[in-house]
Amino acid sequence: MERRPPTNGQHEGLPRLEVPPSDIESECALLGSIILDATVLDEACEMVRPEDFYRPANGSIVAACVALRDARTQITYLSLRDALEASGQLAQCGGVEYVS
Repeated sequence: MERRPPTNGQHEGLPRLEVPPSDIESECALLGSIILDATVLDEACEMVRPEDFYRPANGSIVAACVALRDARTQITYLSLRDALEASGQLAQCGGVEYVS
């Protein structure tokens, strides 16, 4: 039988992960940190992108924070809520309850 190289970034001899590694609590902690101190966003953007988040809603929230920062709008719970609502993403991000 012919040996083929691993595909999809899998390494030979390692089990294939059915679910990618994730830590939703860490994602939420980062979001809260960004809202409390917008300078955290700059540091976070050096390490992760919105598409890196396991929960897509968290990535959308980070993307909204980036858009607020780029528009030179202060990142607060209210400005984030308004931005997500204006883009039609508030409900899919978990609504006001999740964003708060």
